[in-house]
Amino acid sequence: ISLSQKLLVVCLYRCLWTEGMATSCSTAVCTGYEIDGVVTDRFPTTPSLMKAKPVFTTLPGWKCDVRGITDYNALPQQAKDYVDFIESKIGVPVKIVSTGPKRHEICYRNK
Repeated sequence: ISLSQKLLVVCLYRCLWTEGMATSCSTAVCTGYEIDGVVTDRFPTTPSLMKAKPVFTTLPGWKCDVRGITDYNALPQQAKDYVDFIESKIGVPVKIVSTGPKRHEICYRNK
């Protein structure tokens, strides 16, 4: 495992939800690419890239502001499920979750 994989940070920062928005939201995650009818989980090489269509997995979203949360357990369950999903797809433990643009807006994950 490379150093960059070990230091992977998943950013969960979401926009603020306002009244009047749809009652349900979702988050689409690209989990593969379809090229000539064949799905791969590898990023396509340049010759195949122009033919590639992204394949998405849709996960439930969360309708609250997570900015500044520093306790991982205080995140909405959907956000924690998102982290678990990403972790299962990349095969590397996610130890730090960013919840905003400032340096202190992070959660350390003890799993």
